[in-house]
Amino acid sequence: MKFSRKILIHDLIIESSVGILEREINNKQQIKIAAILKLESSDTNIDDIKHVLDYRQVVEIITKITTSKHFGLIETLSYNISDELMNTFPEIISLKMTITKFNVFSNCKNISIEEKYYR
Repeated sequence: MKFSRKILIHDLIIESSVGILEREINNKQQIKIAAILKLESSDTNIDDIKHVLDYRQVVEIITKITTSKHFGLIETLSYNISDELMNTFPEIISLKMTITKFNVFSNCKNISIEEKYYR
């Protein structure tokens, strides 16, 4: 039987150093990350984590990269996260990454970018 699988990560909130404004460079801020990973199908009739992509590892990589250094642009952060995930997990066929910054402007609740990466 053929099937497809996705891992969906929603509303992952991380304290990060990201932005080009002086207040963003000098202060960490909360950002929200969402990711959709489209995967090659794997054997799921065996109830063992070794037979699927462990989403705990995905969240760990996202968090590690997001907190590793200052990023001027959320686009650069998105690329770095996606590159690491796709290099670490060959079963990822495509990856959609959305990163949201809050309170960038006084009259705007948040700003997001969305990028899709393919093999």
